[in-house]
Amino acid sequence: MIAQSVGKVLFKDMSWRGLRPLQESSGAAIRNGFQTLITAGTASGKTEAALLPVLSIILESPDLMHSRTPVALYIAPLKALINDITERLKKLSHRSALEIYAWHGDVDASEKNEAIKKASILVTTPESLEGLLVSSRVDPAVFFRNLRFFLLDEFHALLQSPRGYQLASQIERLQAYSGYEIQKIAMSATIGNPEKVLEWMKGSSSRECFHVSDQHHTQKQLMLRKKSFENLLADVSKVAESGKKAILFTCSKGEAESLFHFLKRKGVNVLLHHGSIGKKQREDTERLFKSSGDYPIMIATTTLEMGIDIGDVSYVLFYSVPRSAASFMQRLGRAGRKTGVARAIIYVPTDTEEEGKPVALDKALEEQLFLFGNLSLFSQGKVEPIDLKDYYPQLFAHQVISMIFREKKMDRRKIGLLKPAYPFKGLQKEDVSAVLMFLEEENYLFRNDQEYRLGWKATDMLEGSGIGDFLSVFSASEDWTVVEGNKEIGRVHAATVFHNKRKQGHEILIQNFYLAGKAWKVLSVDPARHRISVQQAESGAKPLWLSGEEAMHPVFSEAIRQFILKPVFSPSCASDPEVQDALLKTIQGELYTVSHEERWVPIMVERKNHVDIHLYTYGGDLLNYILALLVKQYAPESRNLRSTWRVVRWKAYAPFCPEDFKDWLASLSYEEFCEQMEPEFSQNESKIYEKVFPDCLREYIPTSLTISALTRHFWSLLQAGIDFGKKPEE
Repeated sequence: MIAQSVGKVLFKDMSWRGLRPLQESSGAAIRNGFQTLITAGTASGKTEAALLPVLSIILESPDLMHSRTPVALYIAPLKALINDITERLKKLSHRSALEIYAWHGDVDASEKNEAIKKASILVTTPESLEGLLVSSRVDPAVFFRNLRFFLLDEFHALLQSPRGYQLASQIERLQAYSGYEIQKIAMSATIGNPEKVLEWMKGSSSRECFHVSDQHHTQKQLMLRKKSFENLLADVSKVAESGKKAILFTCSKGEAESLFHFLKRKGVNVLLHHGSIGKKQREDTERLFKSSGDYPIMIATTTLEMGIDIGDVSYVLFYSVPRSAASFMQRLGRAGRKTGVARAIIYVPTDTEEEGKPVALDKALEEQLFLFGNLSLFSQGKVEPIDLKDYYPQLFAHQVISMIFREKKMDRRKIGLLKPAYPFKGLQKEDVSAVLMFLEEENYLFRNDQEYRLGWKATDMLEGSGIGDFLSVFSASEDWTVVEGNKEIGRVHAATVFHNKRKQGHEILIQNFYLAGKAWKVLSVDPARHRISVQQAESGAKPLWLSGEEAMHPVFSEAIRQFILKPVFSPSCASDPEVQDALLKTIQGELYTVSHEERWVPIMVERKNHVDIHLYTYGGDLLNYILALLVKQYAPESRNLRSTWRVVRWKAYAPFCPEDFKDWLASLSYEEFCEQMEPEFSQNESKIYEKVFPDCLREYIPTSLTISALTRHFWSLLQAGIDFGKKPEE
């Protein structure tokens, strides 16, 4: 099953004793030619489960083995993960003639030139792949002619962003260049709906799809501790004294910076890792944590959720609780690689004071509720399903522009090769025509009969500095680069150093800030280049990053509701008595928001000239958002409409019956829903679009298609929500 040269690396060089059952099953599926989805926990060997059979098939084929153009593309969401995977691939294949290269924005031009000449396998990102597809440096018909495999790592992270949809269309484009039927292999620790994901993987391929799931699960032990700096300091000190290592996860970069400085002041040798720290320092931090016993604690955000190899970690510490079971499980899976036991300490706010400042009650309550959702899904062994959109006209428009930029001119019929990609399955002929007509009208395209060329607007965009923005489909950050001399420290939002009030342009604050574990004094600001020059200082304030939170999934919020109704603590979850008492008190205090008889619980309070209505749905952010808009349509006299992930609130100035409202929702047809929502979507198109599509593609389609995309998405949410809203026996 394994090629001889790969086998020698495994069993001689790396002292493997044999393959795990997951690797045996995956190898069989891949060798049988299936599009293969591998789901297994962190450190389960799923990367090797994909790589070993792929490398073996390549090395058994003279045409593939001696190819000096890519026979496999390995896609990962993070540059650090790409670098890590590249080294692992080189190690596995070093007894062969295969040439392995990383390809992303931080790779030197000289190394990229080498890759173009002799790469057997490229490890890259979706946006870097887009760059290769349009690059004048390669002829894709030649460069991708031997492409046989497409490997997708941390697949859940790709699918949860516009990059996953970009990948689906890229694969169809690559298939047109390859002489092989491309085989896709995807890996993830957290896929809640594998059947739907396999449908994404199918595309235009005739290959059968197969799901390989790991039956062996790492033992997990959770400890709930009172959230306080005192307890945190005691726990990290014990970890350090035991000679073990831990990752301390937070849910924000600002909190990560604050915790770093607190622990450092207390004499703890601690490292810091988040996405706004400069590349070199992040890489140095990863190496130091992995190789040195002097640094037992790493503070991190989402950057270390994924499978970057940072050595053996015994504990994960949650100083804040994520609002997603998938994120919780990814973080939990970072511990226990060697022992098979993942140990976690979760810090739960009760009536704690943090450095003399009381924790806001609503924040403390929310963290406890997020804990309920995680404990509920943890005990069931589940994570949220990934919502996959099959109607993405703005990405279709983007990919059409990209294809024509590559080909210079293109017959309309060739555009049809994109259609089997999952995000375009819902597009009808009239939608495709509307996209193409709009691109013509806006001068992105020029048409002569059935042949398309780039219009002047696309030419200006793609032949200038704008091509970098075009390659990436997700919304660009507004953060500014912080530099000390020529050294990049990291990135912060401009609001860190600017006043909110503006008289004559920006006014610089006389203020220091923390970044990458050090304090910095602002020396100068370059608005044109978005650069902040600094020098080291003695102290500073917490910097700002203004990225928004992802919408809470309805499955997670429903899990919170179920836990309040019936709290079930897993046998592997222990807690401090004070925490247990606080959680039980919270459950008692929130029982009024849930019911065994009704999924949606209305609370109505009579006022002098109106009624305050709180409709507790536990439906998630987006469902409740659309419910608030529908309340406004159903009862125009309603005022002050607001929504969160669990409740819709408003003031009713006319009689309102929640049961009648639910009946009205259930009776709405799709056409009526469109009619009700079109004025709202038209008036607030940009604001609502950003809630559903975190991309930068809206400019490529007419408003009518934007509204269609929003309507379809919210309609599906509403239908599922109405089912949630029914009585359990219904």
